[in-house]
Amino acid sequence: METPLVPRKFSAEADYLAMKGWKDAKFVFWTETVKIWRIAFPMALSALFQLFTLLSNSVYAGHLGDLELSSISVYQGVLGSIYFYLLGLWGGTLCGRALQILVLLVIIWKTNWSKEVEQTAHRMRIWRINNHLLDDMGNVT
Repeated sequence: METPLVPRKFSAEADYLAMKGWKDAKFVFWTETVKIWRIAFPMALSALFQLFTLLSNSVYAGHLGDLELSSISVYQGVLGSIYFYLLGLWGGTLCGRALQILVLLVIIWKTNWSKEVEQTAHRMRIWRINNHLLDDMGNVT
């Protein structure tokens, strides 16, 4: 039997209740942060161990001689530049997504939803008057 990546106690069976204050917001934020770190921590360890692998290769090549050390250094320079270029693309994507989420949260937090419903109902009444009311079959009533 396969083990799930995220344990059952963190599964998203139901949505969170409406936030009524900072305490609720902190609870939701902390719960989601724990869920993210359960997935992100092994990835961070993997990246760290990749750097340790490169370091151990350099130390070993340094014991062999100058030519071997310089060849490993060139190899790691090329590989490192490609790695950090891709990491930069990945980081930019994540930062862009985080900024979008932050803007969305600010909009949701600051919007007066009662006023939005009133404006929408008013626009629907105007639209119904201007365009005649259609029945289910598309006929003008």
